[in-house]
Amino acid sequence: MGTKLHSRLQLHVGALLLNRYEHNGLCQAATEQSLRLDAHPILIPDICVLVPDDDAEEVVTEPPLLCVQILSPSDRLSDMVKKWQEYLRWGVPLDSESGNAGSFDVNMTGIDLVPSDGVLQAGEISVAMPEVLQAAR
Repeated sequence: MGTKLHSRLQLHVGALLLNRYEHNGLCQAATEQSLRLDAHPILIPDICVLVPDDDAEEVVTEPPLLCVQILSPSDRLSDMVKKWQEYLRWGVPLDSESGNAGSFDVNMTGIDLVPSDGVLQAGEISVAMPEVLQAAR
């Protein structure tokens, strides 16, 4: 966190979600949103896609449609795996971005990063990461 590319990627993904999908009522996009889905500690993804609602709660207590973590070179894989396991345990579809989009195959033993087509997907909502990367640079 704190690098120019990390910051710009977060901004561009959030702006794309806001402009394409939130304005059409398909979702609520949020950055740095606190999530507490059970008694475990709060997690804060870089970006999350929420079901649109009028809930005034400041901390989200229902699983988001999608969580996005923008990985930096200083991120420790062991820390990220713990966070991903929590998201998956909560039933959150999860994509991770570290220059190439990936998805997590929960049908395999453990959590393995599976190469994808570069598209983050949550139902009708999709974000083509090559487009976002180009805009962020």
